[in-house]
Amino acid sequence: MAKKKNSTLVLGIGNDILSENVIGPTLCDFLKGKFQHLPIDFKKLNPDAGDIPEYIQNYTTVIFIDTIKATNSHFGEVKLYSPENLAEALHLISLHESNFTTALDQKKSLYFKIAPKIYLITVEIQEDLVFSEYVTEELAQKFDDIKQKVVEMLRELIPEIQNHKNQKKNDKPMQHSMP
Repeated sequence: MAKKKNSTLVLGIGNDILSENVIGPTLCDFLKGKFQHLPIDFKKLNPDAGDIPEYIQNYTTVIFIDTIKATNSHFGEVKLYSPENLAEALHLISLHESNFTTALDQKKSLYFKIAPKIYLITVEIQEDLVFSEYVTEELAQKFDDIKQKVVEMLRELIPEIQNHKNQKKNDKPMQHSMP
């Protein structure tokens, strides 16, 4: 695979037909619109850990945005896992039934150039197996706060965003199903 134009990749993981599981790709679209003039690649990926290493090779920094099933009262919570605590996050999720760490280890052994800095931003959801093109009303109501938290996290991780002043407003409300 040829060297990427940009050194940073933001990868929204999710499935457009599994209700709240769409949050990763939706956030990726929002961020791409907001930071479209910056040297950052934004991509969406329907989960399959076998494909993830191909997407992230030759980048210096990769930031995944994914969902995890909420526990108790943590619904809507946004968390950042750094390279130092990424192993902690990987026991919480299996990246949609695939073993992500095994896939990465196999690709490293095949001499893929995997990003040295990998971060994971998770959004805790309630519905991860409901077929719907819309998120729940509860998640739609939290979406503005979620977007703000993710932007703040990216500002800490990506120098180009830290220095970005003239941001495009891209604040479409998230659609939700009717009660």
